[in-house]
Amino acid sequence: MIPTSHRPDEIEFVVANEESARVNALIGGQVEYAHELNPTTARAHEDKGQIEIVRLRNSAMQGFCMKTDRAPFDDKRVRQAFFLIADRKELVDGALSGAGEVGNDLFGKGYEYYADGLPQREQDLDKARSLLKQAGAENLKVTLDTSAVAAGFTEAASIFRDQAKKAGVTIDVKMGSKDSYWSDILDGGTLCCYRSGAMPIEAHISQRLLTDSTTNATKWQHKDFDALYQQAQSTPDKTDRAAVYERMQRRLYSEGGFLIWGFADWIIGTARTVKGVETKAPANTIDWVRFDKVWLA
Repeated sequence: MIPTSHRPDEIEFVVANEESARVNALIGGQVEYAHELNPTTARAHEDKGQIEIVRLRNSAMQGFCMKTDRAPFDDKRVRQAFFLIADRKELVDGALSGAGEVGNDLFGKGYEYYADGLPQREQDLDKARSLLKQAGAENLKVTLDTSAVAAGFTEAASIFRDQAKKAGVTIDVKMGSKDSYWSDILDGGTLCCYRSGAMPIEAHISQRLLTDSTTNATKWQHKDFDALYQQAQSTPDKTDRAAVYERMQRRLYSEGGFLIWGFADWIIGTARTVKGVETKAPANTIDWVRFDKVWLA
C-alpha cells in the first residue's frame, strides 16, 4: 500500500534534451526521475548508492529500414542478403552495451501474436554474397542514414558498416540532424537506423506496413498484405486471427524491409527516495510511468 502522506502532490516536467543534463539534475537533486539513460551511464551509476537504475526489458525495437520501393532494396534478394549480413549479438553487445536481446527481423518479441516459431536468424556471409551475386549487386555501395537522435544509432551504423564489408558491401554512414531525422528518413534515402517503442503488433502493422500507412518508412506497399490485415481485424476467433498475423509475419521475415536486430532495455534513473516505480512494464505500455503509484520515502 502507498503511504498516503508520501504521495506526490504534483508532478513538474523539466525538459532536458541532453542525457548528461538529465543525469546531472538527478544527481544534484533538481529532479527525482530521469528519462532514457544510455547503458554506459547506467553502468557508471548502478549500485553506487547515489541514484537508482531501473531497466525496463524488451522496450525498444532496434533495427535498420530498407526502402523496398527503390534500388537496391526493391530486389528482395538484396534485402534477404542484408538480413544475413547482420551479426545481431555483436550489434546488441556493441551498440547497446549488452543492454538488450537479439531480434529476428520481426517487431514485438514476446507480445501477443508474435510469430515466435520462426528460426532465429544468424549471420551467413557466404549466403549473403550469393544472394547479392544473384541480384547483380556484387560490390554494392549504399548510404546508411543515422543520427545521434537515439542512443546506439551511430554505434549500430558503424558496426553494421564493418559487418557489411565482410560480404563485399560498402556502406557510407551519413550523419543526419537530430532535429529533423525522423521526417528526413520517412521518405528520403534507402537505408537508415530505426527504433520503436512498444505497441501492439497490430498497431505496428497498421501504422507502418500498409499501403496507406502514414509512417511507412520501409515503403512496404502490397495490396494482398493489406487484405490480410483486414482479414485479421475482422476475424472474431482469436486462434484464427493469430494464424493470419503469423502468415503476415512469415512474409515480413522472408522479404520485409525491417532488419530488426535487437530489443533494447529502456533505462531510467530515479532518486533513492522514489519508491514504487514499475520495473516490469516495457516503455510505452499502459503500466509504464505510473506516477500515480509512486511515493517519496
